[in-house]
Amino acid sequence: MKVWESLHPQLAFSQKMIDGSELQGVARYRRERRKIGRVCGEQALSAAGYQISGDVESSSFKTDVIPCWPEGFVGSITYTKDFAMAAVAQQEAFKSVGIDAERVISEATLAKIEKFIASDAEQRLFSVALCKEISKEEFYTILFSAKESIYKCFYPLIQKIAGFQDVEIVSIDLKNNKFEYKFIRTLSQDFPYGYRGEGFVNMIDDNIYTLVHLEQLPAGLQKAQ
Repeated sequence: MKVWESLHPQLAFSQKMIDGSELQGVARYRRERRKIGRVCGEQALSAAGYQISGDVESSSFKTDVIPCWPEGFVGSITYTKDFAMAAVAQQEAFKSVGIDAERVISEATLAKIEKFIASDAEQRLFSVALCKEISKEEFYTILFSAKESIYKCFYPLIQKIAGFQDVEIVSIDLKNNKFEYKFIRTLSQDFPYGYRGEGFVNMIDDNIYTLVHLEQLPAGLQKAQ
Protein backbone atom coordinates (compact mmCIF):
# COMPACT_ATOMS: atom_id res chain seq x y z
CA MET A 1 0.00 0.00 0.00
CA LYS A 2 1.54 3.27 -1.09
CA VAL A 3 0.48 5.17 2.06
CA TRP A 4 2.65 3.06 4.39
CA GLU A 5 4.91 1.41 1.86
CA SER A 6 7.86 -0.32 3.58
CA LEU A 7 6.85 1.08 6.97
CA HIS A 8 7.31 -2.21 8.83
CA PRO A 9 7.48 -5.75 7.43
CA GLN A 10 5.26 -7.13 10.21
CA LEU A 11 2.42 -4.66 9.70
CA ALA A 12 -0.29 -5.72 7.23
CA PHE A 13 -2.69 -3.26 5.59
CA SER A 14 -5.85 -3.28 3.51
CA GLN A 15 -7.81 -0.45 1.92
CA LYS A 16 -11.10 -0.44 0.00
CA MET A 17 -13.15 2.34 -1.57
CA ILE A 18 -16.65 3.16 -0.31
CA ASP A 19 -19.15 3.96 -3.05
CA GLY A 20 -22.04 5.71 -1.37
CA SER A 21 -23.46 7.25 -4.53
CA GLU A 22 -26.32 4.75 -4.71
CA LEU A 23 -26.90 4.44 -0.96
CA GLN A 24 -29.81 6.50 0.30
CA GLY A 25 -29.96 7.37 3.98
CA VAL A 26 -27.30 7.79 6.65
CA ALA A 27 -28.07 4.48 8.38
CA ARG A 28 -27.66 2.46 5.18
CA TYR A 29 -24.42 4.25 4.34
CA ARG A 30 -23.02 3.55 7.82
CA ARG A 31 -23.93 -0.14 7.58
CA GLU A 32 -22.15 -0.37 4.24
CA ARG A 33 -19.15 1.47 5.64
CA ARG A 34 -18.90 -0.95 8.59
CA LYS A 35 -19.18 -3.88 6.21
CA ILE A 36 -16.33 -2.58 4.06
CA GLY A 37 -14.29 -1.87 7.20
CA ARG A 38 -14.86 -5.48 8.26
CA VAL A 39 -13.65 -6.68 4.84
CA CYS A 40 -10.50 -4.57 5.22
CA GLY A 41 -9.95 -5.96 8.70
CA GLU A 42 -10.25 -9.54 7.55
CA GLN A 43 -8.01 -8.96 4.54
CA ALA A 44 -5.36 -7.39 6.78
CA LEU A 45 -5.74 -10.24 9.28
CA SER A 46 -5.20 -12.76 6.52
CA ALA A 47 -2.12 -10.88 5.30
CA ALA A 48 -0.79 -10.87 8.88
CA GLY A 49 -1.08 -14.66 9.08
CA TYR A 50 -4.53 -15.29 10.57
CA GLN A 51 -6.59 -18.10 9.06
CA ILE A 52 -10.01 -16.63 8.24
CA SER A 53 -12.90 -19.08 8.61
CA GLY A 54 -16.34 -18.39 7.17
CA ASP A 55 -17.36 -15.36 5.17
CA VAL A 56 -17.23 -11.67 5.91
CA GLU A 57 -20.70 -11.60 7.47
CA SER A 58 -19.62 -14.10 10.19
CA SER A 59 -16.75 -11.83 11.16
CA SER A 60 -13.94 -12.91 13.44
CA PHE A 61 -14.02 -9.56 15.23
CA LYS A 62 -16.34 -6.72 16.14
CA THR A 63 -16.05 -3.35 14.42
CA ASP A 64 -18.70 -1.23 16.11
CA VAL A 65 -16.52 1.17 18.11
CA ILE A 66 -13.19 -0.35 19.14
CA PRO A 67 -12.44 -3.50 17.12
CA CYS A 68 -12.05 -6.71 19.11
CA TRP A 69 -9.40 -8.70 17.28
CA PRO A 70 -8.76 -12.46 17.42
CA GLU A 71 -6.40 -13.67 20.13
CA GLY A 72 -2.79 -13.10 19.14
CA PHE A 73 -3.49 -10.12 16.85
CA VAL A 74 -3.82 -6.36 17.23
CA GLY A 75 -5.15 -3.88 14.74
CA SER A 76 -7.04 -0.73 13.91
CA ILE A 77 -9.65 0.42 11.39
CA THR A 78 -10.36 3.89 10.05
CA TYR A 79 -12.88 5.39 7.66
CA THR A 80 -13.29 8.47 5.54
CA LYS A 81 -16.23 9.36 3.36
CA ASP A 82 -14.53 7.61 0.44
CA PHE A 83 -12.65 4.60 1.82
CA ALA A 84 -11.94 2.27 4.73
CA MET A 85 -8.50 1.10 5.85
CA ALA A 86 -7.22 -1.48 8.33
CA ALA A 87 -3.82 -2.24 9.84
CA VAL A 88 -3.10 -5.54 11.63
CA ALA A 89 -0.07 -7.18 13.23
CA GLN A 90 0.70 -10.24 15.31
CA GLN A 91 0.74 -9.52 19.03
CA GLU A 92 4.12 -11.14 19.49
CA ALA A 93 5.56 -8.22 17.51
CA PHE A 94 3.26 -5.35 18.54
CA LYS A 95 1.44 -4.41 21.73
CA SER A 96 -1.01 -2.21 19.85
CA VAL A 97 -1.55 -0.18 16.70
CA GLY A 98 -3.76 2.77 15.82
CA ILE A 99 -4.45 4.34 12.42
CA ASP A 100 -6.54 7.26 11.26
CA ALA A 101 -7.34 8.95 7.96
CA GLU A 102 -8.96 12.34 7.55
CA ARG A 103 -9.94 14.62 4.69
CA VAL A 104 -8.27 18.02 5.17
CA ILE A 105 -10.75 20.14 7.12
CA SER A 106 -12.34 23.29 5.79
CA GLU A 107 -11.75 26.79 7.11
CA ALA A 108 -15.23 26.74 8.65
CA THR A 109 -14.55 23.47 10.49
CA LEU A 110 -11.20 24.78 11.69
CA ALA A 111 -12.91 27.76 13.31
CA LYS A 112 -15.16 25.38 15.30
CA ILE A 113 -12.50 22.94 16.56
CA GLU A 114 -9.28 24.98 16.75
CA LYS A 115 -9.45 25.86 20.44
CA PHE A 116 -10.42 22.33 21.47
CA ILE A 117 -7.58 20.32 19.95
CA ALA A 118 -4.42 22.47 20.10
CA SER A 119 -2.34 23.54 23.08
CA ASP A 120 -0.38 26.78 23.17
CA ALA A 121 2.78 24.81 22.40
CA GLU A 122 1.13 23.17 19.37
CA GLN A 123 -0.01 26.54 18.08
CA ARG A 124 3.58 27.76 18.38
CA LEU A 125 4.78 24.65 16.53
CA PHE A 126 2.71 25.72 13.54
CA SER A 127 3.59 29.42 13.64
CA VAL A 128 7.33 28.86 14.18
CA ALA A 129 8.15 25.66 12.31
CA LEU A 130 5.42 24.68 9.87
CA CYS A 131 3.45 27.69 8.64
CA LYS A 132 5.59 27.94 5.48
CA GLU A 133 5.25 24.20 4.67
CA ILE A 134 1.54 23.55 5.09
CA SER A 135 -1.72 25.42 5.52
CA LYS A 136 -3.34 25.93 8.90
CA GLU A 137 -6.15 23.59 7.84
CA GLU A 138 -3.63 20.85 6.98
CA PHE A 139 -1.79 21.36 10.27
CA TYR A 140 -4.92 21.05 12.38
CA THR A 141 -6.05 18.01 10.42
CA ILE A 142 -2.69 16.38 11.20
CA LEU A 143 -3.13 17.24 14.90
CA PHE A 144 -6.63 15.79 14.96
CA SER A 145 -5.65 12.64 13.07
CA ALA A 146 -2.47 12.06 15.09
CA LYS A 147 -4.39 12.26 18.35
CA GLU A 148 -7.05 9.90 16.99
CA SER A 149 -4.33 7.36 16.15
CA ILE A 150 -2.81 7.77 19.62
CA TYR A 151 -6.22 7.20 21.22
CA LYS A 152 -6.83 4.08 19.12
CA CYS A 153 -3.38 2.71 19.95
CA PHE A 154 -3.48 3.29 23.71
CA TYR A 155 -7.12 2.67 24.59
CA PRO A 156 -6.88 -1.15 24.38
CA LEU A 157 -3.90 -1.03 26.77
CA ILE A 158 -5.21 1.38 29.41
CA GLN A 159 -9.00 1.20 28.89
CA LYS A 160 -9.07 4.96 29.31
CA ILE A 161 -9.87 7.70 26.82
CA ALA A 162 -6.91 9.91 25.95
CA GLY A 163 -8.46 13.28 25.17
CA PHE A 164 -7.09 15.96 22.88
CA GLN A 165 -5.74 17.86 25.89
CA ASP A 166 -3.99 14.79 27.35
CA VAL A 167 -1.40 14.50 24.60
CA GLU A 168 0.72 17.06 22.82
CA ILE A 169 2.28 16.82 19.37
CA VAL A 170 5.88 17.94 19.88
CA SER A 171 7.19 17.89 16.32
CA ILE A 172 6.07 17.08 12.78
CA ASP A 173 8.63 16.07 10.16
CA LEU A 174 6.82 15.82 6.84
CA LYS A 175 9.98 15.04 4.87
CA ASN A 176 10.47 11.84 6.86
CA ASN A 177 6.74 11.24 7.49
CA LYS A 178 7.09 11.26 11.28
CA PHE A 179 5.73 13.09 14.30
CA GLU A 180 6.60 13.03 17.99
CA TYR A 181 4.14 13.20 20.86
CA LYS A 182 4.19 13.32 24.64
CA PHE A 183 1.59 12.77 27.34
CA ILE A 184 0.86 15.85 29.40
CA ARG A 185 -1.25 13.84 31.85
CA THR A 186 -0.53 10.49 33.49
CA LEU A 187 -2.78 7.87 31.88
CA SER A 188 -1.42 4.79 33.64
CA GLN A 189 1.62 3.53 35.51
CA ASP A 190 3.18 2.44 32.23
CA PHE A 191 2.31 5.70 30.47
CA PRO A 192 2.98 8.56 32.91
CA TYR A 193 3.16 12.31 32.43
CA GLY A 194 6.04 13.05 30.05
CA TYR A 195 5.88 9.70 28.22
CA ARG A 196 7.10 10.23 24.67
CA GLY A 197 6.52 8.32 21.48
CA GLU A 198 6.70 8.54 17.72
CA GLY A 199 4.08 8.21 15.03
CA PHE A 200 3.92 8.31 11.26
CA VAL A 201 2.16 10.80 9.03
CA ASN A 202 1.56 10.95 5.30
CA MET A 203 -0.22 13.50 3.10
CA ILE A 204 -1.62 12.29 -0.21
CA ASP A 205 -3.84 14.63 -2.22
CA ASP A 206 -6.37 16.03 0.28
CA ASN A 207 -6.08 13.16 2.75
CA ILE A 208 -4.03 12.95 5.95
CA TYR A 209 -2.97 9.51 7.20
CA THR A 210 -1.47 8.85 10.63
CA LEU A 211 -0.29 5.71 12.41
CA VAL A 212 0.96 4.96 15.93
CA HIS A 213 2.21 1.57 17.08
CA LEU A 214 3.93 0.11 20.11
CA GLU A 215 6.36 -2.71 19.46
CA GLN A 216 6.87 -5.52 21.95
CA LEU A 217 10.18 -5.35 23.81
CA PRO A 218 12.57 -8.29 23.45
CA ALA A 219 11.90 -10.94 26.11
CA GLY A 220 15.09 -10.16 28.02
CA LEU A 221 14.22 -6.49 28.33
CA GLN A 222 10.66 -7.24 29.41
CA LYS A 223 11.92 -9.35 32.31
CA ALA A 224 14.46 -6.73 33.30
CA GLN A 225 11.88 -3.96 33.76
